[in-house]
Amino acid sequence: MVSMREIDRYQASGKWRTLLALAAYLFIVSSMFVAEAAAQANSNSESNANSNSTSASPTPEPTPIPLSAIVTEANVVTSRLGQIRDDLVVRQDVAEIEKELPVVLGRINEREARTEKLLASNPTLDDLRSVEREWQTDAARLPGWNQNLQSRLSTIETHLADLARLREQWSLTREKLNAGTAENGVAQIPPEIRERISAVLGEISKTQNQVEARRTALLALQTRISELETRTRVVLENIKESREQTLTDLFARDDSPIWAPKEDVTSFAALARRSWEALAVQFSALGVYAAGHKERFAIHGLVFLLISGALFWARGRIRPYVKKEPKLEPAAQIFELPIVTGLIVSVILSGRFYPESPRVLSALLWAAVLVPVVILLRRLVDKPLFIILNALVVLFFVDRLRELLTAQPLTARVIFLTEMLGAIMFLLWFLKAERLERKVEARHHSVFRSIRKVIPFAAAFFAVAFIANAIGFVSLSYVLGNGVLSSAYLALVIYTAVQIVRSLVVFALRVTPLVNLQAVRNYRSIVRDKILRFVNWLAVIIWILGVLNLFSLRDTVFGFIRSVLSYAVGYGSISITLGDVLLFAATVWVAILISRFLRFILEEDFYPRVDLGTGVSYAVSTVLHYVVLVGGFMLAIAALGVDFSRFAIIAGAVGIGVGFGLQNIINNFVSGLILLFERPVKVNDTVQIGEHIGSLKQIGLRASVVRKVDGSDVIVPNSQLISEEVINWTMSDDKRRIDIPVGVAYGTDPRKVIELLLGLTERYPAILKEPAPRALFLGLGESSLDFELRVWTDDTDGWIAMRSDLVTDVYTSLNEAGIEI
Repeated sequence: MVSMREIDRYQASGKWRTLLALAAYLFIVSSMFVAEAAAQANSNSESNANSNSTSASPTPEPTPIPLSAIVTEANVVTSRLGQIRDDLVVRQDVAEIEKELPVVLGRINEREARTEKLLASNPTLDDLRSVEREWQTDAARLPGWNQNLQSRLSTIETHLADLARLREQWSLTREKLNAGTAENGVAQIPPEIRERISAVLGEISKTQNQVEARRTALLALQTRISELETRTRVVLENIKESREQTLTDLFARDDSPIWAPKEDVTSFAALARRSWEALAVQFSALGVYAAGHKERFAIHGLVFLLISGALFWARGRIRPYVKKEPKLEPAAQIFELPIVTGLIVSVILSGRFYPESPRVLSALLWAAVLVPVVILLRRLVDKPLFIILNALVVLFFVDRLRELLTAQPLTARVIFLTEMLGAIMFLLWFLKAERLERKVEARHHSVFRSIRKVIPFAAAFFAVAFIANAIGFVSLSYVLGNGVLSSAYLALVIYTAVQIVRSLVVFALRVTPLVNLQAVRNYRSIVRDKILRFVNWLAVIIWILGVLNLFSLRDTVFGFIRSVLSYAVGYGSISITLGDVLLFAATVWVAILISRFLRFILEEDFYPRVDLGTGVSYAVSTVLHYVVLVGGFMLAIAALGVDFSRFAIIAGAVGIGVGFGLQNIINNFVSGLILLFERPVKVNDTVQIGEHIGSLKQIGLRASVVRKVDGSDVIVPNSQLISEEVINWTMSDDKRRIDIPVGVAYGTDPRKVIELLLGLTERYPAILKEPAPRALFLGLGESSLDFELRVWTDDTDGWIAMRSDLVTDVYTSLNEAGIEI
């Protein structure tokens, strides 16, 4: 029995050990910082002394080439000059810059004049957004050009430095030889050597002139690109200022009421003629653009044909799956309409094909995607919802016509008012159409109700836009009306794109090669839901970004978010922003997700295919989990901007302090690693630790879990599994021997007892034939003849019940045979 005095003494000694460890830790940390400061001061003083001595000492003179090495060095220099001249050949990237720069310059000149005229004419937010998109294409390209040229110029500067050094060295060599000849008064230098030196110097001068000429050309090219960058940046800043000014003046009247227009309208025919002329100008610009970008239209057509052909080929392969599972029929609709789906996908990808496209081409592309979207959605939604799709198509074409006629403000306003009035009337009718709601199927009822909840807000926006445009607040009306309608079009396109992705995911998880994965076969619905959840969130984010852009609020919102994320909280030299904290949390979260995904793939598809042995898979998964988490944590620390050189010093001090204060924890942690790699015991092994016997269920960082046969869990420190005696019943194999001692009365025939005991084993299929069961006569006891029945089984779960049945049968059989126990 341990006395209370001994317990108090142990606790006191534990406190003293803790205080001693803390004092040692503080002393080491302070010593580290003092040593670091002293080393920093010494390095600064040494660097200052070295810099002073360097500046004071003269530059060492180049060494002349010895006479015996001139021929060899001349060959080396000739080879080096050839390499430099080869490097002066115009590379493909620089050649493309030289070819495209005049085209970009002409385009910027034309666009700059047009943009200045636009900014001076009270532009709308749509106009500013369109012209900004044109400028951003070149603004993103020019920095890359400048970087390529800077890299080439750095290489050329290196060549010039090498040539200057070679020229100086060979000039000094010639001077040295001439001086030696003049002192001796005789011509001791062979004329071939003199000619070779002169030839080398001539080649160096020639190459140097070529390199300088190339540098001059690249500098001129870089200067032109820098000027274009400056002009582009200035124009984008002017566009941004104009947009901010337009947003500021959004609630100011910028035109006259519609009943008192500023334009001189002589007749309806004159108005129609001017409108037609404006459309002709737009289509003429489209013709010019198409003539200059034929290859882009050809690429777009090729992409459309490839996508449609792939969908047509896949349609025949998926029909058996649909026939087998009729619930897949909605997902198969994108394959049943391959041309429609191919057109949608190709147009969605067309943003890469047509940079700086004219407005009429954008309108045609929108039409090319919206009409197929409606055709496809008519296969996916309930019939009562068709009328909404049809109304959106009509409003879309009216809106595109109004957009093309922005050069005729009055015509555009009349079309916009008609559009808003038609939209309001349709929405009000839809709200009162109770028969439509009764026709909606149950699976689409929630969608129908959601649409009806949104309709009052949309009608209110359209009403405000109508009134604002009528009384002269044209910019405000366009922002409201166009923003709501364009948001609806964008939502429709994104929803269709999500349905296409959903169908592709559904069938991709049912065909090769994904269907060959065990993870897909066992958890198809879970994998599908995870992917679709990610796609849905991505679609929502894209729609939100698009809506912010449509309302010209993206820069404002992003600026506010940046200001919030950049808010810093500091103490001394430490400063942490909210963005740093979120980035840290996101990095750790992603590391956890990656760890889970990798372990899931390993456990489902790798381990079943590769025989790694019992427990190896658990060790690999555990170590991989720790590696990914530690790597993610280090990346997260790096994202915070922590200086790892200082962190290493502190980590060393913390490690020493941990060594004093956390010996048991570190001991258990290292023991856990030993268990994972050496594997004296493995997960699912049957072990006996002291009085506890059961199955090892988990090997953790600090402790392991043993599940006892009675259902209880025992938490065992890892160090105990390494340092103490552990019986592993299943280390080599799963075989287990059952021993049943039997004592019978003196006078019993031993052979009869042995025969009876061995006969009992034939009733149990779980008893192994090898090693064979044995019945042994152990000896003569004080009051009995002692026997023992020994059998082997590999039933690790049911051996206890089998032992009980054997004991029962032994007792019954001996009684029936008249043998006294």
